[in-house]
Amino acid sequence: MKKPNIKSVRGMIANYRSKVKTNPNLYLNQDGGLNVSLSSDLCWDYSNASAGDSGGNNPRPVGIRRTKQELTGTNRQVRNRIFASESALTKFIMSSECNGAAHLLGKIAKKKARSKVIVANPPYKTAPAYNVSSVTVGPNRNEIVIKLLLVA
Repeated sequence: MKKPNIKSVRGMIANYRSKVKTNPNLYLNQDGGLNVSLSSDLCWDYSNASAGDSGGNNPRPVGIRRTKQELTGTNRQVRNRIFASESALTKFIMSSECNGAAHLLGKIAKKKARSKVIVANPPYKTAPAYNVSSVTVGPNRNEIVIKLLLVA
């Protein structure tokens, strides 16, 4: 896996240091977990699915979420260690499952596909209709697999 752009990492640290002064609970979840938002140029490559997406008309993956069980120490301690240095933040970013973009693309495809009945165009007179049964992201993360069920 390639390392994230160092300028983006530096920008995230500067942004964190500025925002945490007025929001001491920045990135901390009430359940003891941690949800670090990534910059827009890093989110597509490094976010994980559990961090969610921004929603709206042009959604993007948000960042990296870690549950309380995944953390060593309190979420505040872990957050402070992550943002203590460029190398610590880079290591944290690279620890992501990097499945946020694929998850979001699959979610968008499901939403669009489920709202439609697909009608085939075979060479016979009565074209069968299909309902979408599932939409998944392919193993290479660059394709979407749509399974159809024939409507009788």
